[in-house]
Amino acid sequence: MKNPINILIFYLFVVVFTMAAQNPFFSAVSFIAAFLYSVILFKTKALKFALGFCLPAVILFAAFNLFFVHKGQSAFLFINGNPITQESLFYGLNSGIIFSGVILWFYTFNEVSSGGRISALFSKPLPQITLLFSMTMRLIPDFKKRAGHISDAQTMIGKGASGKGLFKRIKYGLMIISVLITWSLENGIETADSMKARGYGGKVNKARVKRKLILSEALFFAALLSAAAFCVFSIVSGAAGFEFFPFVRISIDPFLGIISLAVFTLICFYPVYLSLYKEAKWRLLKSKI
Repeated sequence: MKNPINILIFYLFVVVFTMAAQNPFFSAVSFIAAFLYSVILFKTKALKFALGFCLPAVILFAAFNLFFVHKGQSAFLFINGNPITQESLFYGLNSGIIFSGVILWFYTFNEVSSGGRISALFSKPLPQITLLFSMTMRLIPDFKKRAGHISDAQTMIGKGASGKGLFKRIKYGLMIISVLITWSLENGIETADSMKARGYGGKVNKARVKRKLILSEALFFAALLSAAAFCVFSIVSGAAGFEFFPFVRISIDPFLGIISLAVFTLICFYPVYLSLYKEAKWRLLKSKI
């Protein structure tokens, strides 16, 4: 997917539908697809992120629902008279999987939308907001990189945070934040002066990226909208329903619900298939050299 409209529509549909469906089958498909795609893009870094963030998030959601949500009929334990039910456990696991899947989709979106693709889409109707969004998103990795530089510099002169107590660690963190804020203010002034010197905001500055629409991208856009409309209809009509309370009940229609699940699976795994296809094609071309 290279067209920014297709990228935006794909991610909007996958993320919104994953949260709105509240169906563990759809949640599992979305999570697995997002995980595989993140592994393709980031390799071992994605595995560390999944084990270090997503897995604890699922456990935390499940534990929170177990002890604070007492709905359901299948109680297997009582604590201070409050029932601990299987339904609340299943609901918490599903919520954790949805949350982790959405985070993984945003994790890949940050990589796929690089190069100003999404910004170019809104540069004409909303130029100021697009510029502000781009600069804000750029600040996040810059802050992280600059914080690492400051920490390395402090460690090199013997003033690092390792081996210090809690109070000194907090003081050390506040010092880094103070330096980062000072740097961001100075960088903001320099950026504003540079933009003014380059004539930003003037009537002459009208350069924008123009991109021709390819037939395959237009067909994918139409197919994506049709599939999204079909999946939304299946949820609204109750054909792909799933209930957690008062007891777990699967109410998926044997025809329409299963088809909608298959369509959603194809949509979610499309980036995985496309990446694997391009990788295989590239290896085949290299082998012929």
